[in-house]
Amino acid sequence: MSTEHEQFFNKLNGDFKLIWLAPIVLLALALAPWPYGYFMLLRVAVCGAAIWLAYNLLNSQTLRGLGWVFVAVAILYNPVFRIHFERELWMALNIASVVPFAFTGWISKKLSLS
Repeated sequence: MSTEHEQFFNKLNGDFKLIWLAPIVLLALALAPWPYGYFMLLRVAVCGAAIWLAYNLLNSQTLRGLGWVFVAVAILYNPVFRIHFERELWMALNIASVVPFAFTGWISKKLSLS
């Protein structure tokens, strides 16, 4: 990968680690029964992180496909124009939504070790 790619993922492994790590923790915790307010916080945090990652991935030409996945995640968790599903489907979506954030964390760690 080019230096631009390495700099982007090194940033994600350093100062911006919470951008991919916080959504993973929040989505995992969402499997437990929480009050409605938690799920609104979840939407804001996941949507915000997904927008930031999508913007940066699409603008830097780094893993553009992953950038579009984050666009889809941002739309799904949008707190303003909410999408309503049954709890069981949301649980599956929460688990599936961990994957792009975990992949971003994994690739950023992999690049920082090389």
